[in-house]
Amino acid sequence: MGAQKLEYNNFFSYNPSGKTWATFLKTQPGLYNKAWKDGSCIRKIGNKIYAAKGGDKYNAFWVYDIGTNNWDEIESCPQNHPNLGKKNKFGDGTAICTDGSVIYLIKGKGKQDFWMYTPSSKGLWTGLCTIPRYGINYKKSVPKTGASLAYAGSRVWLIKGNKLNEFWQYVPEEKSKIKYQISNISPAIQSNPTPILEFHLDVKPNPFTRFTTINYNVPVSGKALIKLYNASGILIKTLVDEYLNAGSYAISLSDKHLTKGVYFLRYEHNTNTKEIKLILQ
Repeated sequence: MGAQKLEYNNFFSYNPSGKTWATFLKTQPGLYNKAWKDGSCIRKIGNKIYAAKGGDKYNAFWVYDIGTNNWDEIESCPQNHPNLGKKNKFGDGTAICTDGSVIYLIKGKGKQDFWMYTPSSKGLWTGLCTIPRYGINYKKSVPKTGASLAYAGSRVWLIKGNKLNEFWQYVPEEKSKIKYQISNISPAIQSNPTPILEFHLDVKPNPFTRFTTINYNVPVSGKALIKLYNASGILIKTLVDEYLNAGSYAISLSDKHLTKGVYFLRYEHNTNTKEIKLILQ
């Protein structure tokens, strides 16, 4: 008789005062008792613990009530992000954080998915702006092993993991951009002097279909302004209009509310200006 494969969904609690672990909680639920795999993660809001189940085909999302010691399956995270159009599942690098009222989630697994879950709205999932595919070195970079999220200072903070030295922030009030931030998050960066930044604007990919990433440098702290115009020179939208500290930044631009054609991106900072032609296919 062949060896039987056992898969466990154990759920533990730790008592800090007693410095002991308890195992007498209800086991984690799962379809056909399948184990929770890479990408599983939990966060607490009030008296409930919300859990994303890694390795699940349908991005199962569960909630555990601490008071009643019960698990309930709630609305699964959609497989298709509105700005991506592909079926993506939770995987290695899935991470969640909370501001105490809503949950922010990335799917990891090399995907750009970025979501918000609102428990008070009957389990509403909202697809947010996608995670930029290109970092400061203008090379492809995506969240994977080691990716993590945190909420602090009214912002969502992201490290992509995946052997990258990248640190990003998302401002919920702006709802449209994730910015790249230079930060000393590795000994390699800490040991190097702060680089002198030049005025720079770059867009990749270009031409683009569903989304593209706009990378730009702010040489010295000051007002940064980036606007998008159509081929006739009519202003379509203002992408950046704020005072920024010196550094390198990136924002994501999707094709939402845009038609196929030629556009122009104009970046202004102090006396510097630069224009780039964009093509939406």
